[in-house]
Amino acid sequence: MSARKVPPSGMVVDDSLVSNRPETRAPPSKRARPTPTGGWGARRTIHLHTLDDVRVEMARVYRAMATGALAVSDGTRLAYTLSLLTKTIEASAIESRIAALEAEGPQLLFQLAYQTKE
Repeated sequence: MSARKVPPSGMVVDDSLVSNRPETRAPPSKRARPTPTGGWGARRTIHLHTLDDVRVEMARVYRAMATGALAVSDGTRLAYTLSLLTKTIEASAIESRIAALEAEGPQLLFQLAYQTKE
């Protein structure tokens, strides 16, 4: 029989669930499984620095959903996140271009003002 404790919150805690003794551990079928070594559970480095990187990853997500290797709900979340990343990369590129134009602005205006018409 396992001892039950009632903490101040009123929730009943069964010691057998938190004990580390071999006789109280969960059976092997109920234990957490390690992360798989391949597929979607594997840890890998994903480079998402350019729009092409994001496009390749989006295609990978699509193929995984199409083959059933990835649940559609999970794939939809990943695709949405990738689309947000696409917008961020695009906005960053536009911001850099505007900053470059603003830095060259006075020089360009001077050149245009004193340009001779032919």
